[in-house]
Amino acid sequence: MRVQGDHHRRSLQPVILSAAKDLRSTQREILRCAQDDSRAEVNAYGATTGVALRKMLLTLTKVDTVRYQQNRVVPRCSLPLAPDRERVFLSPFSGYKERKGESMVAQIEQRRVSGRPSSATTDPVLTYTFDVLPLQRGGQLGPVTLAYETWGTLNAEGDNAVLITHALTGNTHAHDAEYPDDLKAAWWNPLIGPGRPFDTSRYFVICSNVLGSCYGSTGPPSIDPQTGRRYGMNFPVITIRDIVNAQRRLLKHLGVRQLAMVAGGSIGGQQALEWAVSYPELVRKAVVVAATAALTAQALAFSEVERQAIMADPQWQNGNYAPGEGPRAGLAIARMLAMITYQSEEGMEKRFGRRFAGYQGTPAPSGVGTLGERFDVESYLYYQGESLVKRFDANSYLYLSRAMDLYDVSEGYVSLEAALRRICSKALFIGIRSDFLFPAARVRELAEQVRAVGGDASYVELDSPHGHDAFLKEWQQMTNTLSL
Repeated sequence: MRVQGDHHRRSLQPVILSAAKDLRSTQREILRCAQDDSRAEVNAYGATTGVALRKMLLTLTKVDTVRYQQNRVVPRCSLPLAPDRERVFLSPFSGYKERKGESMVAQIEQRRVSGRPSSATTDPVLTYTFDVLPLQRGGQLGPVTLAYETWGTLNAEGDNAVLITHALTGNTHAHDAEYPDDLKAAWWNPLIGPGRPFDTSRYFVICSNVLGSCYGSTGPPSIDPQTGRRYGMNFPVITIRDIVNAQRRLLKHLGVRQLAMVAGGSIGGQQALEWAVSYPELVRKAVVVAATAALTAQALAFSEVERQAIMADPQWQNGNYAPGEGPRAGLAIARMLAMITYQSEEGMEKRFGRRFAGYQGTPAPSGVGTLGERFDVESYLYYQGESLVKRFDANSYLYLSRAMDLYDVSEGYVSLEAALRRICSKALFIGIRSDFLFPAARVRELAEQVRAVGGDASYVELDSPHGHDAFLKEWQQMTNTLSL
């Protein structure tokens, strides 16, 4: 009878997996209707939707490989952890070290690296945990878990890997293999895939969630193994160099011996630059988009106002807010201000002008009604603030924005020239004509400084009114530039 039962379960697996695929397709349609059409970082899943769909998927599927699938049903960062009995399969936030969990991760990772896709679904979010990470500002952090996704196949030499580094509130889902032409399915979707700049028929493309974030990697919402509680503000100060060093551990684990390319924009561009400086022998080409060697004083000022908006909210509670709670108003206001720095005057005038809002469904973070008629640009900012609150952790925002501010590629070297002289790879610097946060002139100057110390650097400028966000919108220009 046991043999017959096992056979019966095996025969049902294709039916279960097919039903699960239908459920995921329905989920994607729901998410696609709800997502914002103005910013490409759109992998935002509301708390109710994420939890409900996760439960539905687990009810429908009893196969462990499906149970481990995370990329479409990861709940927002501040939700409670899964129960201990489910943690191995469900929670990317737990920092677990159980033997069973480590074994499952190793098996799934090996299947992806060798080019044999999961039988359950495409684009799974995987995790890798290592023991300890020394930190640039002193001390250490451990254990450290990094969430990541991969596309394509790593070759036998281990030298065809491309690392994609995401922006401040981004995640691992840079590409969606099931919906490769959907601009809203993944944040760099048009640039990744067969025949595209990051060609998955040639390259093994990797995108990991940064250290300090809340989309599966160790960060403030994670459990501190010393206390059994969330780190909160007890999480150590981290830097871009720490983030890159953690990524290096992941790549070594995956068998990557050399990066054909590392590419990213904004804080992702800082990571790409740091890779070229810290690991020159491992990088053949670095693509630094809308980023410089260090932020300007004005950019630092905006970042600090954003953080103060969060910390001034009484619900922040010194970072000790409960899962699912926190400084909703403060985080929304921080995002509103950030969104202004991501735009340009030109772009905002074209899109909004002084038009009054036709839709006023999103309340202001303060909860107070508008004085008179609401402008369209106000509704846009309210919506952006509310959207981030649904998908991101406030403490992670504090830590990552601070890491962005602290970044100075010359730190630890005698001069900026000494740091840039370490770059052995080709370096492509991409500026944006209307970028307010990382002015194009400063990106161009950085390229010239690399050339001045003997580096192989080139500069291309996107002609766009979309400001800093142009690298998430100007798909044709980005494709042309990356194909050079």
